[in-house]
Amino acid sequence: MIPKDESLDIANTSFTPGVRRVASWLSACDSFERSSATLEEACGIYVCAKDMERIAEAAGAAIEAEKAMQIEEAFSTTEKTQTGERPVPVMYIEYDGTGIPVVKRESSGRQGKQEDGTAKTRESKLGCIFTQTKTRKVKEKTYPVRDEHSTSYFGAIETSELFGRRLYMEAVRRGVNLAEKVVIIGDGAKWIWNQAQEHFPEAIQIADLYHAKEHLWEFIREAVSEADEQAEVKNKWYRLLDNGNIKELSDEMAHYVTGDDDKQNELQRGINYFIENRERMKYADFKKRASLSVAALSKRAART
Repeated sequence: MIPKDESLDIANTSFTPGVRRVASWLSACDSFERSSATLEEACGIYVCAKDMERIAEAAGAAIEAEKAMQIEEAFSTTEKTQTGERPVPVMYIEYDGTGIPVVKRESSGRQGKQEDGTAKTRESKLGCIFTQTKTRKVKEKTYPVRDEHSTSYFGAIETSELFGRRLYMEAVRRGVNLAEKVVIIGDGAKWIWNQAQEHFPEAIQIADLYHAKEHLWEFIREAVSEADEQAEVKNKWYRLLDNGNIKELSDEMAHYVTGDDDKQNELQRGINYFIENRERMKYADFKKRASLSVAALSKRAART
C-alpha cells in the first residue's frame, strides 16, 4: 500500500486541493447547501453540505493561522523603511463595525439590544486600504481620486484591540511606511480613533462625511417638524458641514435644544457628536491638502 504523501496535501482528507479550493470559494459566496449543488452542477463533483462546511472552516482556520503569523511579524520587525517600491502621496485606511446575525450559541452570554438585554448579532469589523496618486478637476474644483485596483479588504469578528493589530499588519503589507501621508477614515465610534491613535499616531483623522450627514439628518428630523423648514435647514447645514464650519453648525443646532427632557438630551448628544469630532470634519481643508500632496510628489518626481 502506497502511503499518502503529505507534500501533495492529500493526507487525512477525501478531497483534492483543487476540490477544496473550489468548495471554499463557493461556500464563501453562498450557503453550504447551494454551494454543494453548484459544485455538482458545474463540475460533476458531489460534496455534501456538511463536508462543504468542514472544508470551508478548515480553509478559514488555515488563513487565520497565516494572518496571525503575519501580524506577529509586522509587530516584531524594527525596520520602518521599505525599498523597491514607489512612494504614494496618500494612503487611506478606512474601517467600521456592523452587527451580523449569528446562531444562538454564538451570542450566548453577550449583551445586546433586545428588550431582555440579549444579543442576536455580533459585531463584524471590516476595513479597506487604498491609495491616491492623482486628482480630477470638475468645474474648476479639484477632487482626490482613488487609485484604480488599489483597494484591499480585511475583516474579522474580534475585539477592537485584535482588529487594530490586523489593520496595522495590512497597512504594513501595503507599504504604509512609504506613504507621504496616512489618513484614517471612520465614523464617530471611539474604538476607531483609539486604534488609529495607537497604531498610526501621526495619521490625519477624518470623520466619514457620509456618516456625518446621516447624523445631521437624524437631528434635523427630530428637531424640525415642518417639511419645508427641514429642506431649508438641511441645505444650509449640509453646506456648513461640507465646508467644515462645525462651530457655526453646532451653534445653529443648539438653538433647537430648548429643554431638558429625554428628547432634548438626545438632541444635545447629536450636537456633541459634531463638537467632539470637529477636528476630524475640516472637509474643505482635507480636500485641499490631498490635492497639494499629489502636486508636490509630482513635482519632485519630475525633478528626479
